[in-house]
Amino acid sequence: MDGTDAAGPNLTPSVDGPVDGPVVTRTEVIDAIESAFLHGAITRSQLVEAAELAVVRRPVIDLLQRLPERPYRRPADMWDELPGVPIGI
Repeated sequence: MDGTDAAGPNLTPSVDGPVDGPVVTRTEVIDAIESAFLHGAITRSQLVEAAELAVVRRPVIDLLQRLPERPYRRPADMWDELPGVPIGI
């Protein structure tokens, strides 16, 4: 498969570069997990759990699982690890 479909390229940025799959944006990620930061730093595992509780699309969870397991003090800390994720479409 070449990463395209009838609608055009279908790429999700990841830690290692683009991979096949639906596009996930920073806006979508933040909408899903922003409230998880209300009580301080959280780990990747806690981010994934918050996304699962928010009932988000599977590609959002897959993207969060690519983060290193470490504390994240604010949502912006994630983008250092996921620099290729677009802000929006």
